[in-house]
Amino acid sequence: MLEAIRKHSTGIVVKGLLGLLILSFGAWGIGDMLRGNISEEPVAKIGKVEITPESLTEGIKREMNRLSRILGTRIDRDQARALGIVKSTLNTMVNQTLYGLGAEDLGVTVSDAAVRREIKQTKAFQNKAGLFDRFRF
Repeated sequence: MLEAIRKHSTGIVVKGLLGLLILSFGAWGIGDMLRGNISEEPVAKIGKVEITPESLTEGIKREMNRLSRILGTRIDRDQARALGIVKSTLNTMVNQTLYGLGAEDLGVTVSDAAVRREIKQTKAFQNKAGLFDRFRF
């Protein structure tokens, strides 16, 4: 059987089909690299705010790193998908955007002085004497 395959594989038709197969896989595999990033579409659009694929990717990486520190083991992309990190990160980003847009519509703002006061009162940023420590911050 192998002898028959070897004998028929030397023909010009088989070599042509094999070459066509190689070219099609080559074009299919490297086409995306030559054209650049195809997906310029936003992942989500909330009002006038767009969540880009790049910002979602960064959010996913931050969440994977956070969970890796908590669990004490490195989380790879497949585990992140299985844990639903992609979906939850997108939901969080959408919710934060909605809260921000809602606050903007209502005219709700927080003054710099209030933010500064809250940061200085946070125990995690205080030294042993109970004073704000810029280096801890």
